[in-house]
Amino acid sequence: MIIETHIDKIERHLDSGEIDLIFVITNEGYSPQTARIHGEKFSRQEDETLQDLADRALQQYRMQHKPAKKVSVLIMDCRL
Repeated sequence: MIIETHIDKIERHLDSGEIDLIFVITNEGYSPQTARIHGEKFSRQEDETLQDLADRALQQYRMQHKPAKKVSVLIMDCRL
């Protein structure tokens, strides 16, 4: 069985003037249960869409890790 990897790009412009470029990696046809950003794991909540998971994970990640530069590139791995 061949599992295709899908990569989406999200660009967020924050009120602080910072810009996040996020690349979300998923396996085509599979509903991810977790998201990982630089090794930190965020579990999907019941009835949460992938977009909601991505938004929540990014918000929680950013609360703990303030970017050193105005533009940040983040990779969110949602593969099984």
